[in-house]
Amino acid sequence: MLKKSILKQKSWSYTLYDSEIGPVLSVVCGGAGMFELNIPLTPDEFAQANGDEDSLMALVRTVTSAPDRYASRSIAID
Repeated sequence: MLKKSILKQKSWSYTLYDSEIGPVLSVVCGGAGMFELNIPLTPDEFAQANGDEDSLMALVRTVTSAPDRYASRSIAID
């Protein structure tokens, strides 16, 4: 089980975690079939996500608009 704590969260959109492996962005994707992608962030992505809310939402929109680009990076978290 991955040890983590919530840094930022918006219901039905995203959760940004600080975890033992580094920052992880969990994004809710899909329409009728909802799923989450849990993406360990690069230092540049974390700088964007940990900045202002607009920058974080831009990253979330990028993931939700092209989840197939991020699916291979997704990890399982509990």
